Amino acid sequence: MNDFFYEENFIFESTVSIIDNRYMNTILEYEESYSKNHYLTESEKKSLVFKTREFFNRLINAITTFMKNIKNKIDNFIKSNKIDIELMKKKSYFEKLKKKGVTSVTSIDIVKYKETYLDETKKLWKYVSRIKEMKYKSIDQIENDLNKFKKIMEEYENKLDAIYDKKIEISIDKAIDIVNAEIHGKSTNFQTIQRCENELKGMQIYVDSIENKFNSIGDEIIPKKVNLLVRVCTDISKFVKKHVSRIIATIVFLFAF
Repeated sequence: MNDFFYEENFIFESTVSIIDNRYMNTILEYEESYSKNHYLTESEKKSLVFKTREFFNRLINAITTFMKNIKNKIDNFIKSNKIDIELMKKKSYFEKLKKKGVTSVTSIDIVKYKETYLDETKKLWKYVSRIKEMKYKSIDQIENDLNKFKKIMEEYENKLDAIYDKKIEISIDKAIDIVNAEIHGKSTNFQTIQRCENELKGMQIYVDSIENKFNSIGDEIIPKKVNLLVRVCTDISKFVKKHVSRIIATIVFLFAF
């Protein structure tokens, strides 16, 4: 089940790694230039804005392509395995179990996993909003925020991994509700990918406004702040990709009954 989206995940990770390494080299160039001259030229400022916007555009393309690829994979899987019919049978199966007096089934707690993931994703994007509004006065403040973010991500990942690795008893009624949501297209899985795309588009608009802020924020702070936003948004995109693919793969295979 974990390997169901292996190819799609590999393509996304490889693409992001390439654009991320390219951008890191760009940032190093600006930092070296500042350390030599103690300022950035107008040409360098414009270039920084352009290349940062270009980075977010490529990241948006990567997440959009990933979404298309997993949708195609699911569509093909449904067609080849008649999974919609199987879902209906599963609903009927659960209802028969209920009539027989069976009250629960063993499964990953996919409901808790989804709810935790959705809550964490909202909090992560709020953290990005805070960084955008933050008026940093020193490099240390930026480094502290990056370290805080890494700790938050580690905490969230550990929490989700703990839920994913544990089997629990799910009530028959809840199992029927989950299957119903998938049959009637009420699943919220893809909404978080759309949110990710929208947030990254918002970052493009933010980056466009940076060119007018060099004088007020400083030539040293701007590249560091922009790089912080790039690091955070890249990690959130990977977070979304990882957990959406996990959720969908789990539901596609109808738990592990």
